[in-house]
Amino acid sequence: MYQIYAKFTIKSTHTNEALAILDELITKTREESGNISYQLFQSVDNPAVFTIFEQWKDRAAIDEHNASEHFNKALPALEPFHAAPPVIEIYKLVK
Repeated sequence: MYQIYAKFTIKSTHTNEALAILDELITKTREESGNISYQLFQSVDNPAVFTIFEQWKDRAAIDEHNASEHFNKALPALEPFHAAPPVIEIYKLVK
């Protein structure tokens, strides 16, 4: 199993636009066969920071997701709203 943490810091004046883009991405991603979990969290300390916690059955499922139409539509659509570069970290289950 793989876990991904995708952190997005959004310009505070554009959180609603970013949430609309992320909502569509989340809905379609949860339908993917290799997806175990895909949840969006908002920072309590900074409401402009959003993190997606993702779980995937294997690396192939991540690769399929990264090639999907909805993923490749969402990331460029979010770019104008970034207040900082996204931070994406991929982990694999060890034990």
